[in-house]
Amino acid sequence: MTTEAKNHIGHYFFLTLIGLGIWLPISGIALCIYVLQTASNLGMGALTVVGTIFSLLCIEFVATGLLLIYAYLKKPWRCSRKIRTVFFIHALAAGLTAFSAFICFLIIKLQ
Repeated sequence: MTTEAKNHIGHYFFLTLIGLGIWLPISGIALCIYVLQTASNLGMGALTVVGTIFSLLCIEFVATGLLLIYAYLKKPWRCSRKIRTVFFIHALAAGLTAFSAFICFLIIKLQ
């Protein structure tokens, strides 16, 4: 008897939503940081960029929470190799993003 769970379309759909919630904010935040570093005379536009970064971080944390809930409820490490690989890649990205946000918070706090 095998312990491998069946693959449903819901696994792929939910992992796609989580992937969008994790990877799009990463690229959006990188773009916003690039705009802040290279643009001059932004004026009040800088506040808009910072607000966008904050919104993207909120999306990132919600996606990370959904990833944790998904991991607890569906146990993707028992699923097929493809689902397991996608889950681990998303989990790695979420962990690195959370670690980076924590380091940035410490750098800002210590200045």
